[in-house]
Amino acid sequence: LNSKDNMSTPKQRKLWKPCFEYKVDYNDHFETPLCAYEDILPLLDGLNHHQKNRTQHAIYDPYYCNGKVAVLLRQLGFDRIIHAKRDFYKDVEKNEVPEHDTLVTNPPYSDNHKEKC
Repeated sequence: LNSKDNMSTPKQRKLWKPCFEYKVDYNDHFETPLCAYEDILPLLDGLNHHQKNRTQHAIYDPYYCNGKVAVLLRQLGFDRIIHAKRDFYKDVEKNEVPEHDTLVTNPPYSDNHKEKC
C-alpha cells in the first residue's frame, strides 16, 4: 500500500466548523472519555458525602466542547449537570458562575487556559 491508499478523500473528511461566541482552538476540542469519569467516581462520591446520592450532586463543567460531558455523567447516575456553551471567563469576570457542588473539567491546554483556571 502506498500512503495515498490510507488517505481520505476531501468528501470523506469532516471539516471542523466551530460555532462559539468566543475564540476556540481545534486542539482543545477533544472530549474526555467515559473511562476517565469512571476513574474519578470514588472522588466524586466522596465529595458528595453530605447528600444521599449522585442524582442530587450538582456538577459543573465550564468547558463545553460538544456537550458530551452531560451525556457521560448522566450515564454514571448524575442528574444535576451544569454544562452549557458559555464563556467561562466572562462568567467568572461577571461573577455569574452557576451554583454547583463540584467543578469537574478537563481544561483546554492551548494558550493560557491552565493559568486562568
